[in-house]
Parts: sequence; C-alpha cells; structure tokens
Amino acid sequence: MDAVEKIIALGAIPGIGSRTIHHAYEFFGGLEQPSMEDLLRFVQMLQKSTVKKHVLEQALRKKDRILETCHRSNIRPVSFDQPNYPPKFGRLDVRPSILYVKGNEKLLANKESIGIIGTRKPSQEGRERAFRFAKRAGERGHTIISGLAAGCDTYAHMGSLDTTGRTMAIMPGGINRVYPAINEELAIRILDNQGLLVSEYEPDEKPEQYKFIARDRLQAIFSNRMLVVETDIVGGTMHTVNFAKDLDKPIAVVGYPNMDPNSRRGNRVLMIHPDYRIRCIENDGDLDRYLHEKT
Repeated sequence: MDAVEKIIALGAIPGIGSRTIHHAYEFFGGLEQPSMEDLLRFVQMLQKSTVKKHVLEQALRKKDRILETCHRSNIRPVSFDQPNYPPKFGRLDVRPSILYVKGNEKLLANKESIGIIGTRKPSQEGRERAFRFAKRAGERGHTIISGLAAGCDTYAHMGSLDTTGRTMAIMPGGINRVYPAINEELAIRILDNQGLLVSEYEPDEKPEQYKFIARDRLQAIFSNRMLVVETDIVGGTMHTVNFAKDLDKPIAVVGYPNMDPNSRRGNRVLMIHPDYRIRCIENDGDLDRYLHEKT
C-alpha cells in the first residue's frame, strides 16, 4: 500500500482527519515506510481510542472504491507529501491531506492567479464584468480561480474559456458531483480547454453546506489575489474575502456607476471598511494595474 492509499484509508476512518494524518507523517518522517498497522497504533495512541477491526475493514473497502472511481473517471488523488502538491498550501497550519484533481495539473503550481467571485444572482452588469475581467486577466497570463457556482463564477469561467482556457474550478463536492448540475457542460468545457477541476472530497461525494465554506477557503488559498464582482453583505463571497484577508491576499472590488442595488451592498462595505486591502476596479486600466501589483 503506497502513501496515497494509506492517506485515503486513514481518512475513511471516522474521527481521523488531515491534522491527525499530518501528525503521523511527522512522527514517522513520511508515510511510505510505516505499515498500516503502525499508523493505526500511532493514531490510537494519539487519540486515546480504538479502531475496531470492522471499522478498518470498511475503511479499506472504501479506499478501494475511491481509487477505482478515480481510475475510471480520470481523477487523480494528490497527497500533501507529493512534489506536485500545490506550494501555496505550505503556509497553512493544516493542509488538506488529499486533493482530487482532474485536468491540467500544471495549474496547481501556477504562480499568477486571480480569484473572481460573486453572487449567484448577479445583475446584467455583474455578469458582463465577470466575463470581461476574467477574459482580460486570462489574456495577461493569469489563471482564473472560481467555484463553478451559478452567477458570477459561471461568467468568470466562461470569460477565461473565451481566451486561454486556463481556469480552475474549486468544487464543494466530489468532481463527479458537479454543482449546480446546470454547470455540468461548463465543467466539460473547462476540461476540454486545459482547465482543472479540484476538490477536497472523494469523487462521488455530495455537496453539503459546510463543504461550501471549505470550498471558499480553497479559492482564497489558490488565488494570488481576489476580485469581488458583485455581492451582498452575507454569503459565500464574503467567506472567501475573509479567508483571503486572513491570508493577507490583495482584495479588489468592482465599482459601478450605481452602487445602490442590494446585490452590491457587499461591494460598498468592502470599499469603506478599514480592515481590508481594497482596490476599486472600474475599468480595464484599473484591472491591469491591479494585476501587476506585487503580492
């Protein structure tokens, strides 16, 4: 059993998450050499609990199912101890032990990326700006990061596909569970145009509410900088903004001639709030200057 298989098997045992797996990695100096039995003994000692035989057997069967699904669906599990694991995760206290990826894996190491995010129900102006600014950033060599959600995310991915196609979709469920389902065709287009689908979750895992927040965190991690197209005060966009702020990432927000609609209340707050590093983007020139700022 190689390290990836061990990580997936351990993660399939209730109560064992990324933090515990990282502790095991540090204790043994890697995961290739210790046997599964050694790892279980360490985990049980660490957690002061017992993993029963039938629980381990279920976890091993689940591991086999996950790997078979990955093989069948051209999905690759990338573990935190592999060379192609995204370097941007190195600054985190707890990194996902496994990322499931499908598509152009070179984007995992891309140094120039911008997260373009916003409401699921944007105005026509918001849709146009998400598309236009994503296309322009793509033309200038930036990978477009977004969440494959309806609304601003969709138009950001589409804008990238209208140029280089270098876009990464961070998903709130497994890669085989595109959400919303209406974006299944968009996911295929992303793959057909050298883009990448990324998830923390096994391929067939359904999206759940808490996973959307985890997805928002991944978007902030993968992005060198963020651009908020249109947002109300609460919601997933603001989660991503706050994660980006905690990671000290530059944040910009689109400015509109009319800032009154409720769908732009979050834009207004971000522009005046002293706790955020905010640049207002009103036109292509503003975007170009923002893209050239050092991060």
